[in-house]
Formats: sequence, C-alpha cells, structure tokens
Amino acid sequence: SADTKGKSSITRMQGEGNVKLHSPRADGFGDKLDYDLIKDEAVLTGQPAKIKTDKEVITARDKITYYPSEQKAIALGNVEAIDKDNNKVYSDKMIAFFIKDGQNSQNLTLDKVELYDHVKIVTPDTVVTSDKGLYRPRTGKVYLYENIVINQQGNILRGDKAETDLNTGISKLLSSSKTGRVKGVFKEKGAKKTENKPAIAT
Repeated sequence: SADTKGKSSITRMQGEGNVKLHSPRADGFGDKLDYDLIKDEAVLTGQPAKIKTDKEVITARDKITYYPSEQKAIALGNVEAIDKDNNKVYSDKMIAFFIKDGQNSQNLTLDKVELYDHVKIVTPDTVVTSDKGLYRPRTGKVYLYENIVINQQGNILRGDKAETDLNTGISKLLSSSKTGRVKGVFKEKGAKKTENKPAIAT
C-alpha cells in the first residue's frame, strides 16, 4: 500500500512450499502461508501445519491461524498437542494461548489450550475421551467435560467431569451436579472378584 507521501509498506505476505515463519514468540511451519499484517493473523496450511515453541508442538490437518500480538493460535482438523515429555492430547479444534517463558524472555511457552470436539488423551495404559476440555501444559493437567469415557485396560468409567494428570497417568472421574454419581464396568482378573485391583482413581 502507499500513503499520501508516496511511501510503500507491506500489508500482506503469501508463501508457498516449505514455509517457515519465525518470530521470538513461536515458529510456524507449513506448505502455504497467508500473513495479513493489517488483521494481524497468519494462516498456515500443510500436511500438517505446525506451531512450535521450545516446549510444545501443535499440528493440524486443516489449518492453524496464528495471531502474533495476541499470542494465540487456533488449530483445526485432527489437532494434536505434544509436550516435551511426549504427552499427547487430541481434538478437532484447539485454541492455544501462549505466555512469555520468564519475565525478560522473548520465548513463549504454552499456557493453556481449550479443547473442542472428539477430545482424546492417550497415556501408556489409559484412553480418555470427552466432548470438550482444558489443557494446562505447565502442570500436565487436563480438565474434561461432558460425556467422559475413561478406558483403562478394559475397565470403563463414564461421567460428566474428569481430570487427567499426564505426569502420573492417573485419571479421576468426578460426579456432576446433574447426576451426582458415576458409572463403571470393570473386568475381572481370574475367577475371583476379590483379586481385582482398582484400575482408576475416582
């Protein structure tokens, strides 16, 4: 664009093929980039598109829209968040919020991630699914809401609220104000029920 004095300024950038977007806050990778400086948004698409900080990586099948000044990214389509310990959280949509890693640092760390639709958490012996949730990477906690199913080696618990600690692999199913209780189906080990061991913390 040109101002009244005839000077030019860049308002939009587009790139295609092995795109890399670098900033002090986070790095983006993809096949295509459409960066609108006026709207302050960068749209990355790829197989997959990726946003990376020093400690976390978020990938998405459809696209990732990054808002540099807001320190926020919206990822759509088979989204996966992986932290430095290789903990993985999945959903159809994630809204990620970043903060500075230290008071004087320009590097960002992932502060929280809102999870929507087909939420899934996978640990070595447990799979937890829900409709929505909130992931706190700095504590390793994931808070899940609505239609919770916890499957630990065939033992099934269902409810409306849950908490999973990715550091320990322990999931807790909490009763909601609606039902006041949780439901579960447990596998027997051997012939005697007394041999069963608690599989899931409730």
